[in-house]
Formats: sequence, structure tokens, C-alpha cells
Amino acid sequence: MKKLIVSILFFSLLSSTSTFAQQIDDLTIDKEVLIFLKKYFKDLRNFTLETKVQEPENQVYLDSIEFSNWFTGDFNDDGLTDLFVTGMERKIYTSYIVLAADDDESFTLVHVIPPTDVGNFHVVVTEDYKTKPLVIYKQFTSEVKETVKNGMPQRIPKNYNDYYKLGFIRKDTLVYKSGFMIEFNPKPLTADIDFIQIHPYCQFGGCPDYRIKIDSAGNMIHHNISKSSDDQKVYKAKADPDLLPEFFNLVKYLKFPKKEMKYGSAEANEIITFQVKYKDGTEYKIVDYAKGGTLGLAAVYDLFFKIKDAGLWE
Repeated sequence: MKKLIVSILFFSLLSSTSTFAQQIDDLTIDKEVLIFLKKYFKDLRNFTLETKVQEPENQVYLDSIEFSNWFTGDFNDDGLTDLFVTGMERKIYTSYIVLAADDDESFTLVHVIPPTDVGNFHVVVTEDYKTKPLVIYKQFTSEVKETVKNGMPQRIPKNYNDYYKLGFIRKDTLVYKSGFMIEFNPKPLTADIDFIQIHPYCQFGGCPDYRIKIDSAGNMIHHNISKSSDDQKVYKAKADPDLLPEFFNLVKYLKFPKKEMKYGSAEANEIITFQVKYKDGTEYKIVDYAKGGTLGLAAVYDLFFKIKDAGLWE
């Protein structure tokens, strides 16, 4: 009898865990997806699985690619099936990834946004890359401007499709990495990092001005920058060993088209300069007037401030 009870309990636990993990796998129709979302995320009670088209011809394009407002896949490589949804929320087109867990009360919602928001018609789909799904974010405009350049009439955008009433503007490929949706990099650097230096400041004043350098061993130097000699102090600390590897891996994954880059408007007050040097001599220097010129940079800053705040500075 005791053996039978143990067997029943084990089977019950196994069935319960399986049910939790397979909730997303069991979704088959839009109605089930909406019920699932509203059950676990009250903030999504106004979310609908629809795509607002600007012109009737836009729908013809969606039909031609067999567009769906939801997909499933393992976005964070944990062996569980996650859910991607895209639709309307309070008249705003938006997208999310729901990360699954073994516990049905532990789903995580990740907002998916493009690096730059342009156009008036967005189409977001997923695409498998090896074993990992990517998010493909395409942005179009249904409005055409007639202009003259070098004496020749032109339509903006140039690649406007009259049949679909669509003008393609840009395409971004995103991937889930270290808790963030960032730009996909098929060939991240493999060299070890020598150091990373980040300098947040306000060029017109009004915020702290300091520079922090983190070397490969996690040694941090915090240098206060001020016109007052009394404030020009240097502090030292060790980076949290639980955060440092993730931080370095995220930085190595960043994709920059050039060794020196500038993002945003030079008239911005709050600025972050970012510098990373690798042990093979490769070096990147970024002046970020946007305080997040790319999704990857914004993610790096987020982890950087966590490491800074966790440091025991002396």
C-alpha cells in the first residue's frame, strides 16, 4: 500500500509539472491565447490579436505571407516553449514574448520594441535561426510623398509597392539575450575583454558626472569628475561575480558597424560615452546622445547600473 501511495504521488507531481510546462504548447486558437494572456497578465486585459491596416491593400500583403498574430518557440534556450504575440493594445500596435517556467505562476512578460519607431504600418513575425527563434520587425509606410531631387520627380520611399500600397522603410532582426530583446548578431566577437569604460554626464549640467572602468578581473575604478577639486575623488570596488559574466557576454554580443559611432542628437543634455577594448586590440568608442542608441546598448547600461549599485565602494 505504501509503495502504491508513493507511486500515485510521484505520478501526480509529474502530471502537474507537465501541465504547467505544456500550457503554451496546448494553445491552438486565438481565443485560447487571449484567455491565457488575460489570466496571467492583468495589464493585457485590453490586448487584442489584430493588426490595424492603413489601406485595404495592406491586408492583401498580410494574407500573402500567411501572417499570424502569435507564434510559439523557445526564445531563451531553457527547453520550454514560449509564446510570442503581436496585436493592438489601447489603439497602439505592440508585441510581447511570454517566457514559460515549470511553475504556472512564474511566466515572464518581455516587451518587444524596434530600435527605431518609424512608418505607420508594422509587421512583426518570427523566424527560426538554427535552434533559436528570432523576431523580425518590419516597418512600412502607406503614405507616399512626391518630391523632386536633382530635377527628377521621386516618390518617397523609393521602393513603394502600389499593389500592396506599402513602402518598405526598415527591417530589424531581434533576439532574446540576457533578459533583453536586442539586435541579432550572427557573428559576435570571441576575444576576451580587456576593459569597459562608461561615462554618464550632462553636457549642460544638472546630473552627476563620473567615469567607471571595469577590467577583465572585475576590478572597478569610479572617478568623480567635477570642477571642484574637493569632489574629484576616486573609489574602488569589485564587480559582483554573479553579474559580471553576463555583462561581459552581453557587451561581446553587441554589433557595431564602425569602430567609432555616435547615436542621437548632439543637442541632448544627458550623454553616455561607452568604450570597450578587447585583448586582441579591437576597440570600440561610442558617444550615445540617446542614452540607448541601440537596444543592445540600452541593455548594457541597465546591467552596468546594477553592477555599479551593487559595488562596495571604498
